[in-house]
Amino acid sequence: MNSKERVLTALAHREPDRVPRDFWWSQEIRDRLLTHLKLRDTDALQDYLGSDLRGCYPAYIGPPLRRFADGSYEDFWSVVRKPFSHGSGGEYDEVVKPMLAGATSLDDIEQIRWPDPDWFDYDGLANQCERYREYGIVVGRMGRECQTLFIQLWYLRGLDNILLDFITWPALVHALIERIMAFRVEHLKRILSVVKGRADILQIADDYGTQNGMIMSPAMWRTFFAPHLKTMADMAHNAGLKVFLHCDGAIRSIIPDLIELGVDILNPIQPGAAGMEPAGLKGDFGDRLCFHGAIDTQSTLPFGTPEDVAAEVRERIATLGQDGGYILAPVHTVEPDVPLENVLAVYDAAKKYGRYD
Repeated sequence: MNSKERVLTALAHREPDRVPRDFWWSQEIRDRLLTHLKLRDTDALQDYLGSDLRGCYPAYIGPPLRRFADGSYEDFWSVVRKPFSHGSGGEYDEVVKPMLAGATSLDDIEQIRWPDPDWFDYDGLANQCERYREYGIVVGRMGRECQTLFIQLWYLRGLDNILLDFITWPALVHALIERIMAFRVEHLKRILSVVKGRADILQIADDYGTQNGMIMSPAMWRTFFAPHLKTMADMAHNAGLKVFLHCDGAIRSIIPDLIELGVDILNPIQPGAAGMEPAGLKGDFGDRLCFHGAIDTQSTLPFGTPEDVAAEVRERIATLGQDGGYILAPVHTVEPDVPLENVLAVYDAAKKYGRYD
């Protein structure tokens, strides 16, 4: 089997030749691995680790985005970000200026420049898909655009503000979602018109959970977000793509909803979060939902030994990989404080224990 065949077999809840693999990296970990392994680029690293997925996304070709003297910059949503170092936790581009944080009326929504689908090169997607034709191709990857909705709301308004708005100013929330979705739907329509028959998975990223429960009540989530998730899922399915949702935290209470709305693949399966134990999820939802992730990045990878990592990989394959339906990967981006021997131990163990024969 090539990687595409392997991924599609697993997503059909059948057992391929081996458990498919994926790898999400911080820039620091990627660069250290390239140096350590003497590899030329990210594709070579992915191949070395046996990663079966590749990402594609249309390039931004819109108006120039502003950059500022303090190192901050504007993204195409008019959100101002700035790189911040977190020491051993690496560097992340944090939001420093939610452009609608001071909104006092619905008219304030018009004060920012909203993105236009014309700002992207959709034709270039065909070449990306051709380059990775033997791999499972994902439209959108973490660190790029991933059709966010709740996350985009807090980038624009600020997290504290938007959580209060759910209760005190729902009209603003609905108005913002309407503007975000106006872009998302047209943007996604153009993407899918090119990748249909070429790509395999649409990735959506929208964190609804904390370590112990939902950020909002399930009822509130259903009011604000469920209908729009279904819109995007239906578009993907109509183009022949599976739907991948990245959602951190303890979200077990809405997993039946996610399945009904059309989510096919759930990531990251955070084993330390309440109710997200892999065996329980596989037993309750494994016939209707595929899983991606589950190799713990909170404890095992940064603090365990290579032997601990190998044992966890073996257990996850045995638990989540039964009858297909599992893509092995770290729970989240592998951070710079993870020893390289532990990163490599994930994929060495996957090679050793991941074959179905």
